[in-house]
Amino acid sequence: MLDSLLSSLESARPPPDETYVVFQGVADPDLREALTTAHPGVNVHWASRIGTSAARNEGARRTSAELLLFVDDDCRVDPGWIAAHCRVLDQDSTLGISGGKVVEGEALSEGAGNLGFQIDDQPKRFTRRRNPVGTLDRAGNLAIRSDVFRKLGGFDEDLGPGTRLRSAEDCDLIYRAMKRGIRMVYTPTAIVHHNLWRSHNAIATTECGYGIGLGAFIAGHARAGDAYALSLLPRLMVHMGMRPVVRGMVKRDKRALASGVRYLTRLPYGFLLGLGRRAISGTPASPLETPAPVD
Repeated sequence: MLDSLLSSLESARPPPDETYVVFQGVADPDLREALTTAHPGVNVHWASRIGTSAARNEGARRTSAELLLFVDDDCRVDPGWIAAHCRVLDQDSTLGISGGKVVEGEALSEGAGNLGFQIDDQPKRFTRRRNPVGTLDRAGNLAIRSDVFRKLGGFDEDLGPGTRLRSAEDCDLIYRAMKRGIRMVYTPTAIVHHNLWRSHNAIATTECGYGIGLGAFIAGHARAGDAYALSLLPRLMVHMGMRPVVRGMVKRDKRALASGVRYLTRLPYGFLLGLGRRAISGTPASPLETPAPVD
């Protein structure tokens, strides 16, 4: 999947000025050599901490680019992906973030499914008076000005895949941007194709992680006295939990019923876990201020 992603980036018009691939764990010189041989010019690094957030922050630390574009290794970008994000941000210098469309990609195994699609066709603009959570919070298709990213403190390294809180690092970043009045836009012409590779059991595990991460993300802000963040918990319980349960019972849809139950149980569990964390605020003590390790 990573090879397919890098090939799609090389075919983009225009191509990226720089491409960073960030792994986790112990550095593997053979892997670096294999990747840079197959894809000359790609920068390969290893993050000092485990977790998707740490990897993304590591990549951001490595570059001096004015615009950062994030994509995940199980995706493939549309040839016009970079141009679409750049176009909308170039046209309006007051915009700080552009989120794109995430559509179904290649099915890599029989019966595979996936989560996290964003298929809206209508562009949308967001201010602090219009909550973008649920539309822009797809870190696998996100463009953000580097000065805005650093002002926000980057991704919270206590959240996201690879951490005990498992997800919602992208929701948290967008929520903090909303609170600070960062102008944002949803750009449906910036398209990423998300491969289908998860089994139904893996999807169930992922949904459990989504529930835990969302609850923990809310708890961190609620702990800081954010009443609006706290109000998100019952709203998500209804939207992601109760409604699928009712739909599953009425339509005898076992998958919808199981999905709703997972969110009804994991959201409050994640909230309790998240009460021990502090939401970052983009201060100089943020993760992006730590010197990057040399590998």
